[in-house]
Amino acid sequence: MAKKTWVLNIENERHTVEVEWSRWSGSGKILVDGKISDIWRKGLMQLPSEKHLEVAGKSAVIRRKGRIFEVPELYVDGELIP
Repeated sequence: MAKKTWVLNIENERHTVEVEWSRWSGSGKILVDGKISDIWRKGLMQLPSEKHLEVAGKSAVIRRKGRIFEVPELYVDGELIP
């Protein structure tokens, strides 16, 4: 499984966002602070193009960049999180 993790500070509190996905089966999940926020099953054969979630009460989205070599990007309140 491929995995990407972001650690961010929102209002002086540390939060972790993780996305895990299988390039073979297409299944995956998103965890926010260790709790499952979203899960998807086989069939997509890649990371979904966009998944919406909430981090510490703020609107967030994970977007897929690339088609063959997928790289997820996290945006919180419209700001790209490195």
